[in-house]
Amino acid sequence: PFEDGNGRIARLLVNYILIRHGYPMVIVRNEDKENYLNILNECDINVGLTPSDGANAQLEDIQPLVDYLKKLTIGSLKLGIRAAKGEKIDEDTDWKKALILKQKQAKEKPLYTQALAKQANEESFLFLVKKVDDELSTFYDLFDEIVYGDETNTVVSEQGLLSTTMLNSSFNRRGFHFSKTLISKGTLSAFFELRIEFENQHYSLIAKLANNEEKQLRLDFNYSETITEEIATEYVAFVGEFIAEFVNEQLN
Repeated sequence: PFEDGNGRIARLLVNYILIRHGYPMVIVRNEDKENYLNILNECDINVGLTPSDGANAQLEDIQPLVDYLKKLTIGSLKLGIRAAKGEKIDEDTDWKKALILKQKQAKEKPLYTQALAKQANEESFLFLVKKVDDELSTFYDLFDEIVYGDETNTVVSEQGLLSTTMLNSSFNRRGFHFSKTLISKGTLSAFFELRIEFENQHYSLIAKLANNEEKQLRLDFNYSETITEEIATEYVAFVGEFIAEFVNEQLN
């Protein structure tokens, strides 16, 4: 009755009926498609090509299709039994499917180039730096001094962090140094760094606490991916919790 999709709907209805009666679903595999179509054509000839003839078909008219679906159902039952026993259920062609999938994934995940690294730096890393800075800036008045620096230890101002020079920098690390001078304790400092690292197949965004290799958040991205707002929020939470803990323990 439809302009397109009649066969798909028919196969869904077959599986619906099977499930209603406690049987597993069946699949017509690509390599058996020609055989399946030939059986349907045989039934069409037996029944008649007029839709109303098909609606009044007798079981013997569509017996080839019934036998075919019975064979598929038995195959699905045997597969389910093997799976329940923990036996191997891979097909002979699964190795080929696995390689095709890997081939497709490789094309979707480009390898390192300078252009892709520059794009990751600008669209992911510097986006993350600005996101962290925006979220923390509300609480800067808790400290006497806030210093930003890159991996060359070049210190920049708060405004300089977001300047054109910094945004176009080829360096891939930013440090945040927060310090507070207390009469009784001297100067207390909190420091963390954000970093991007480039590998052949992916780049990594890292938030790390100073002198604590275990306390870090590190996620990998392929070069076709850009950090999302949701993931950036995870990094902000990691850094924010560190600053909150520092303030509670040291500055009270």
